[in-house]
Amino acid sequence: ILTTGSYDAKKNPLTPQQKVKHLSRAVKGSKVEPMGKDAPTLLHQMSKLHKAGYTHVTMHVGSDRVNEFHNLLNRYNGSEGMKHGHYNFKSIKVKSVGGERSDTGEGLAAASGTAMRKHAIAGDKESFHKMAPSGMSKAHKNALYHDVRKGMGIHESFIERFKNWID
Repeated sequence: ILTTGSYDAKKNPLTPQQKVKHLSRAVKGSKVEPMGKDAPTLLHQMSKLHKAGYTHVTMHVGSDRVNEFHNLLNRYNGSEGMKHGHYNFKSIKVKSVGGERSDTGEGLAAASGTAMRKHAIAGDKESFHKMAPSGMSKAHKNALYHDVRKGMGIHESFIERFKNWID
């Protein structure tokens, strides 16, 4: 699993290291790495995978992004002389993770980074937890919640931290 290397307080509040930590907890047994300076974008990563000998690639994204990534990845498949490098896979699949996304749904159907950030901003830990991967323990969901809030510049008082710790 590759994570983005980007980080900002508004839309991407987890550092690359935090993304690796939380994804490793959510998808136990998976190898999780952040994209690095050697291959900073998805297209660079595709070239890197091609050079490593992979011939088939499957990418998992939210249902609202499947067509976008399918078109992007296939547009450059087999193209030579690209700034990001060359790749030529026998197959490229882009699949939806978590089913069809619904802004009006509940739980995983409504799960998105945007929705989870809104819950974090509002201090709605319960709704945030409902959208977190079910394989994560409550303690790990709490850690993710607090890392997102901290990354967005939301600082909790000592009393709030103590209450969350005993939760």
